[in-house]
Amino acid sequence: MQKDHQKGAANILVTIIVVGLIAGFAVYEVDKFFMGVSEKTLQDDVKKLTDQVAQKDKTIKALRNDVEGLQQDNDALFEQLRIRKSPTAEKDAARITSLEKQVKDLKAKVAECIASGGSTQGGTTTGGGERLPESYAKETPFLQELADDDPVIGAADSKVTMLVFCDFESRLCKRFKDEIYEPLADKYVNNGKMKYVYRDYPLTAIHAEAMNAAIAADCANEQKKYWAYSNKLFENQDSFGAAAYKQWAVDIGLNAGQFNQCYDSQKYKTEVEHDLADGIQVGVSGVPSVFINSFMVTGLSDISVYESMIEKELERTAKLTIPPPSGT
Repeated sequence: MQKDHQKGAANILVTIIVVGLIAGFAVYEVDKFFMGVSEKTLQDDVKKLTDQVAQKDKTIKALRNDVEGLQQDNDALFEQLRIRKSPTAEKDAARITSLEKQVKDLKAKVAECIASGGSTQGGTTTGGGERLPESYAKETPFLQELADDDPVIGAADSKVTMLVFCDFESRLCKRFKDEIYEPLADKYVNNGKMKYVYRDYPLTAIHAEAMNAAIAADCANEQKKYWAYSNKLFENQDSFGAAAYKQWAVDIGLNAGQFNQCYDSQKYKTEVEHDLADGIQVGVSGVPSVFINSFMVTGLSDISVYESMIEKELERTAKLTIPPPSGT
């Protein structure tokens, strides 16, 4: 009987050990599961933080690019004022003061962005999601003669005209072409709602080839290939020079002899200078400067700024259309 008791005790002990092992294994698996969940959550948090840092860096970079562009415009006007000492010197000085304030405001915005970890309040949202200070849009009398005889694309009877003053050597003008004009052309120019006019505003104080590039483009316009040639210029901003201008003329199928004679004689230099003078007269202080009927936007803004102005002008001009008398 004593042996039976010993045997029973042994069985109970074995049972306790087995149950203990099973419980221990279960606790281990549960801990392992929650550790896996916690690790995944931590990885997700790290990824979110990494994405936020990248977005903030992108915001700061965009703001700094705008500061650089405005500073270049400021320097160019200052240099033109110093060299020319023209009758418009007083107006130029006022624009320089205005540009300096814009640069100062943008630099403050960059500092604010860095201090707050990348968040800026107010302003215009860019295509990448960053927020920039409001564009300097203002209403100004739109002189019809601004259209001059410069290159134009779109329906002649369009109610809305977008006229841009730009510099072929300017990085901001290239961005305007790629990020603003081309999408807007698909939406408004190609269907006859708006026409687009390009005028030259070479910042020769900082862009040594800006004048020559504009002359070359006008020589291409003489052979009805302005837009193809201007695309070549914007695509090759780091390769400007007489030999390159002449090669690009051949590349797009121009009569090389006619183009070379036109360029070598600087045939359209007076025309480019006329564009520049008109720009100064109507208050252009940098590039790109864009007129949409009676409104001007200085500097590169988000595409939504231009779209909103175009839509408002389309709506406004539609109301001005006089319907034909009834019964006719």
